[in-house]
Amino acid sequence: MNGSGNNGCGGFAAAGRLQNWNLPVEVWLPKGEDALRSISREQLNRAKEGGVAINEGEPKASKSPEVCVLDAYIGYGYSKRDDSVTSEVFSCLAEHPNVISLDAPSGLNVTAEVSESGLSPKATLALAFPKIGLLLRLLLNRKSDS
Repeated sequence: MNGSGNNGCGGFAAAGRLQNWNLPVEVWLPKGEDALRSISREQLNRAKEGGVAINEGEPKASKSPEVCVLDAYIGYGYSKRDDSVTSEVFSCLAEHPNVISLDAPSGLNVTAEVSESGLSPKATLALAFPKIGLLLRLLLNRKSDS
């Protein structure tokens, strides 16, 4: 599930790589192609050229445990959003059993352990450096497990 900014670029690149490995891949663009920034549009075109299926609109991803969703909707640059599309994306991601987030879980303020989305992914691939919000979340989760 891709957003329109830089995190979406990483999602397109990952989709292309998975497609090259002959895995079934679909990309969902909740806000559509028209919302993409220019660098994201370039990555989208590369993914399309590689045969990745692109879908616009609200995600219709399967909730099947065999399906894995890559969360590339909102990354490091999260700020509070109050729109119906983002609410739908957060809901879809929070309900799915197998989510891997790219850079940071969508809806997490990476400077503090505050999440607007309720998303708790199976894993997060933090690019460049760990985010304070992720580290705080990890520490809090470990304390609650003991």
